Amino acid sequence: MDDIHRSHHHFTHLKRRGIVPLITPGRSDVPNPENVQGDIIYVFPKAVEDFIFFRIGNVTQFRKDLATFKPTHGKQVYDNLVAIQQAKVQNAGWIDVVQKQIAFSRSGLNVLGLTEKTGDDRFDVYSMRDNKQFLGDGLEWDSVFDKPNSDPVNGTANVDEGAIHGIIGIAGSGYVSAFAPSR
Repeated sequence: MDDIHRSHHHFTHLKRRGIVPLITPGRSDVPNPENVQGDIIYVFPKAVEDFIFFRIGNVTQFRKDLATFKPTHGKQVYDNLVAIQQAKVQNAGWIDVVQKQIAFSRSGLNVLGLTEKTGDDRFDVYSMRDNKQFLGDGLEWDSVFDKPNSDPVNGTANVDEGAIHGIIGIAGSGYVSAFAPSR
């Protein structure tokens, strides 16, 4: 049985899911899922999801706080999917799942002193606002996100004025569990 068939067989109760986790036992060419944010590999199972966009005001304090932030890694998401599958088999109802991740803009990385190129020219040169037309986004942007003086030709990813530095994504099985103060 190949990896794709093994995955679909193992996660047979997740048929409505757009992406079924690919089980790849013993493969050295696949990143360690415990070292990759979970939504990157398996996509968070969720009933609710919310986002917190942020700007970094105090780099020293942010770094201190970031050291305590524990994003959900790929192995945890896989384990959550297994628990969901087992709950479905046993008719056990919903299980409590909370998952979180963090991402930075080029401007946010620059503020943190991480100025090396990523290898992605669109990320390193253009902000999301610069790419609005390129991305096919014809809608009005909320003024909070509408970076002033965007430049779709030359890019403004390295201009901090009005830039969002990052985003924290939180997803869960329900709003109360995902956003409880203890989480």
